[in-house]
Amino acid sequence: MALQFDPSKALDEHLAEFRAHLEAIDPECAKIFFDNLPTLKGDGNPSRARANRTTFNQAVLTQLKALPPKAGN
Repeated sequence: MALQFDPSKALDEHLAEFRAHLEAIDPECAKIFFDNLPTLKGDGNPSRARANRTTFNQAVLTQLKALPPKAGN
């Protein structure tokens, strides 16, 4: 399934399609990504945006490291 950007669609529609695409590839990683995505929402303040990205990255990395190894890895 290829992702296609359609400028007539709302962001929520694109996010839903992106979620479905990621879940088809790796459901565990998709869950981690989307569970932490709200962390990135901000108020436009660059300092807080930087802190939010750091928080997001640290949370995702911690959760990814906690996943059991996949078969064959």
